[in-house]
Amino acid sequence: MRLNPELRRQLWLELSLHRLLAAPLVIAILLGVSAILTEDVAPALALTAALLFMLVTVAWGSAQSYNSMVEELSGRTWDNQRMSNIGPATMVAGKLLGSTVFAWYSGLICLAILAGTLPEPAWLAPWSSMEVVFGCLLSALLLQGFGLFFALLEISAGKGREGGRSRQLGLLTLLLFWMIMQLALSPGREAETQLEWFGTLYDRANFTLWSLLACVGWLWFGSYRLMAGMLAVRTIPWGSLAFTLFLTYYLAGFEAPRTASDLIAPIGSLVALVLLYIGGWMAPRDWGSVRRSLWTWRRLAVGEALTTTPGWVNIALLGLGWALWAALHPDWAVPMADAAPSPLLHLLPITLLLIALRDIALLYLFSLGQRPQRAELMAAIYILLLHTALPALLNLLDLAWLASPAWMLFEPTLLPGSWGPWIATLQLLLVVALLGWRLRDRRTP
Repeated sequence: MRLNPELRRQLWLELSLHRLLAAPLVIAILLGVSAILTEDVAPALALTAALLFMLVTVAWGSAQSYNSMVEELSGRTWDNQRMSNIGPATMVAGKLLGSTVFAWYSGLICLAILAGTLPEPAWLAPWSSMEVVFGCLLSALLLQGFGLFFALLEISAGKGREGGRSRQLGLLTLLLFWMIMQLALSPGREAETQLEWFGTLYDRANFTLWSLLACVGWLWFGSYRLMAGMLAVRTIPWGSLAFTLFLTYYLAGFEAPRTASDLIAPIGSLVALVLLYIGGWMAPRDWGSVRRSLWTWRRLAVGEALTTTPGWVNIALLGLGWALWAALHPDWAVPMADAAPSPLLHLLPITLLLIALRDIALLYLFSLGQRPQRAELMAAIYILLLHTALPALLNLLDLAWLASPAWMLFEPTLLPGSWGPWIATLQLLLVVALLGWRLRDRRTP
């Protein structure tokens, strides 16, 4: 059987006889020291093994998966790999499994010790020791996948050539790992052995493990799609739509069964709102990418145009569809009438999405200007002013509704709140008109 060439290359780089012998020896020394310093040996060994797993497999492994791409660019070896016949799936598997192989070699030793020494006190309920071990394993896979995904996202947006963020990423993954463990194992949940999702009761520990596995799958799939784009493999951007749908239905399942179906549209709108900002901010916004996409649509080459359209556009269309449904069917907001700060809550999703589109259009406006390297900073400053300083100034002139269409839904002293989406649309059209002028100016020789 032919071994994955990228995985084989990484194995040659990461594994050596010295490393293979030194890792278990160092782990044994540290475990011996922890056993000598305490009378309660088993918990001390379990704690030491868990800390080593966090430092080596989670933090360092995530940094290694991030560096597996960034170092290729900084070392100017990526072009050689990109021109080879290695496919995106093979490349992702090779970099994820190969760059972290030594971290997993050490981590699996730690997990074996953790499985053999971890006690099962009451505060672990409803988790067993083996479920905790599997949770650690899946969390490490998740965060290592996040490292590679983040590197690919940076590189595809033209921001990953300088690197230097692996240490920060390692610290971030330690924080995320701690948060995952806290959410799953926090004390006081002894009685909550089951969890309700879409009206069906599930074992909490098993549900959490399956959720972590799903997140791992989505991150690896996202890395595959980004890698496909970097290798010039044309793909239709249905992955962003599929992830938005998955996350929407996943979150809606935690609501009461009779309201979960009614809340799919507003929840989907808010999920699309978050992903829209992330996708719009990280998508390539250079003139070449924008011109290529516009040119394919102008030629009505739908198949080719879909492959050049940024994924955030599909998320925006899906989110607007959900938000429009939520606006035209206000019944979903009736059960929240007593707690809601506004009777116009059903208009909030579409208003927020229109504001988000305005902000993304503003970002593209600066990205296509004379100084695109400062586009994000300038857009962030203008967006901050639009959300804070400008409403405060216009409020003094009794014109706050011009800058705060979302606030109109909650402030009865302004114009009728139902005007909120229309004011947001007006602001969006104004920025789009400026963007259209900028595009025409770029096309002019």
